[in-house]
Amino acid sequence: MAMGVPVLLGAGGIERIIPLTFDSRETIALDKTVAVIRANIMKLN
Repeated sequence: MAMGVPVLLGAGGIERIIPLTFDSRETIALDKTVAVIRANIMKLN
C-alpha cells in the first residue's frame, strides 16, 4: 500500500517533496483509516 504526497514538479520531474504535517487527532484518524484499508485488503487475499 502506498500514499502519495504533494510535490513540486519541474521540467525534469520532482524538484521537492512538500512535507505534510498532521496534528495528533489527524494522525490517529489516519492510522485508523490505514487499519481499515489493510483489513479489507487482507479479506481480498
